[in-house]
Amino acid sequence: MTNQLEGYAEDLLITALEGGSNYWYYLPDLSMIERRSGDPLSIAIFNGVWSGGKIVPVHDNEERDNALGNLTRESMEGAFTLMRQTHPRHYADIYSGNVDAETADVWFQLAVMREVIYG
Repeated sequence: MTNQLEGYAEDLLITALEGGSNYWYYLPDLSMIERRSGDPLSIAIFNGVWSGGKIVPVHDNEERDNALGNLTRESMEGAFTLMRQTHPRHYADIYSGNVDAETADVWFQLAVMREVIYG
């Protein structure tokens, strides 16, 4: 299940970072993320957080000094539990292979803030 969970988390984070959540998040500091040549930034962020144990601060896009939370492996894993409890339709979409920008956005907000605030 861990590999499956990792795959879901990777797909959700990439979808959120590359479009589903662009309207609300800002990443003020990515100095801790190592990026291999040719890797998209979203993949480098996922690898740094999931496998590398890095912590990525997440801020509000409009009020950039407003820290919203941190993205960690633990917060990503916890977002699945929160989603199952509070957004079961989106949770079911993940496991049926029906991930879209909205589902990724809900998951990312849960991973960062433990609740859905935006959208």
